Amino acid sequence: MIDLKEYRTNPQRYIKGAADKGHTIDWAKFDLLDDQVRTLKQKVEELKAQRNTFTEEVDALRKEGKSFDHLIEKVK
Repeated sequence: MIDLKEYRTNPQRYIKGAADKGHTIDWAKFDLLDDQVRTLKQKVEELKAQRNTFTEEVDALRKEGKSFDHLIEKVK
């Protein structure tokens, strides 16, 4: 199993280890997929933060007795 945090700091260790065991790995594709996963995780966290902000705004509007339908549509 590859420790991604360790791989990112010392990829040669894993490249050499795989080669020593006779495994052929497309490391460029591995790196690309790792970058894509990290980007998607970051986007998910940003969307969660936006959702939390909208939730706080809805709660504030609800307490004031104001309409918040426009925020609900944004969240959807």
